Amino acid sequence: MGKIVTARIDGQTHNDLMAMAKEEDRSVSYLVRKAVEKYLVREISGETSERRSSHADQRKR
Repeated sequence: MGKIVTARIDGQTHNDLMAMAKEEDRSVSYLVRKAVEKYLVREISGETSERRSSHADQRKR
C-alpha cells in the first residue's frame, strides 16, 4: 500500500473534485493521485529540458 499524504484545498476545489469523481465513477483519492503523477512527469520533463538549455547556454559562453 502507498503512503498517505494530506493537503489543504479550498472548498471550491473540493467540490469540483467531488463532482468530477462522481462523474468519472472514481474516488477523489484516485483523481488526486493521477493529478500528482501527471504534475511530476511534466515538471521532471521540463526540468530536464531546462537543464539541457542551461548546459547549452553555458557552453556558448
